[in-house]
Amino acid sequence: FLNGRWIRDRSLGHALQEGYRGLLMTGRYAVAFLFLELPPDHVDVNVHPTKAEVRFRDASALYSMVLATVRNRLQEENLTARLQPPPAPNGSPTYFSPRPAEYTPSLFSKPGFPTFTKNPVVQESGVSVMPPSPGISAAFPGGEETPIAEEVAAPRPPLPEVLNAIQLHNTYLVVETTDGMLVIDQHALHERVLFEQLKERIAAGTLEIQKLLIPEPVELTNEQSARVLDHQKDLADLGLGIEDFGGGTVLVTSYPALLGRTAPSEILKAVVNHLTSKERLPTREQLLSDLMSLMACHAAVRSGDALSPEEIAALVSLRHLAHDAHHCPHGRPTALLFTRHDLDRQFRRI
Repeated sequence: FLNGRWIRDRSLGHALQEGYRGLLMTGRYAVAFLFLELPPDHVDVNVHPTKAEVRFRDASALYSMVLATVRNRLQEENLTARLQPPPAPNGSPTYFSPRPAEYTPSLFSKPGFPTFTKNPVVQESGVSVMPPSPGISAAFPGGEETPIAEEVAAPRPPLPEVLNAIQLHNTYLVVETTDGMLVIDQHALHERVLFEQLKERIAAGTLEIQKLLIPEPVELTNEQSARVLDHQKDLADLGLGIEDFGGGTVLVTSYPALLGRTAPSEILKAVVNHLTSKERLPTREQLLSDLMSLMACHAAVRSGDALSPEEIAALVSLRHLAHDAHHCPHGRPTALLFTRHDLDRQFRRI
């Protein structure tokens, strides 16, 4: 609404969606009521017969303001997902009542699939763990150490005492906190950490690039080769160097050292698949963000990767250093909070 009158504006709608980038999964969109107050001489209301569309004097400044306001406000919130059982039909408290084994459904099976909602009252406690071992290499490419505090722009609260952290099914990390316990998706969290490290180092011009002594050839179709070579400069900004070898073959000459656990050819093929799947050409900012999240996804530890106690400790400690540790770059939650109150209630202690 502009000065109390309803309008539609694609640019402001795009700013809203960009503010939620990385917090919503693909196919989901933010909904908001946006009220703008502007001096009459800053807007032209006579560009549409029904005045449903307007022209702003400084549309780019307004776009940046909406984007920054939404993004900064969301970053102030604790967005850790919390498991909530479905309410009982009569409104009474719901418990997961035992049934005969042959009829007991999975906790996460339909119907009554638990939903992920933000808890407006209970705040998540930060978790501190032992410092990562210098020998860690499987979980963190290139044996990189935890980023020091000076590399992170936003100040973070001090870390409380460590309790316990274990790995389940080589997929989830269960961490004891002062408020209860946190179940972490190891792949989603590591993907977020790598994504932010890539983004910060590219912005600071400190991204380490590993050059290949012998360029690695990757066979592509002529169409794929042309598409990826069109973005040769954008990929170079991300540390992924490519050259045309002719006949659809592309040479990989360098890659980000941060992604050292993944073969350069695998990274390039994932990039090619992403570029060729796009019907419309994205903006350069969107493209770089998509490619960074794609690289981080392929380089992160996978579901099924067994981690040593030192690697578990390092990964949980890196969670506290991420600006948005609540979601992976694709919008999936990285952790699920079970408060002590939730556990006591399910076991009928209260």
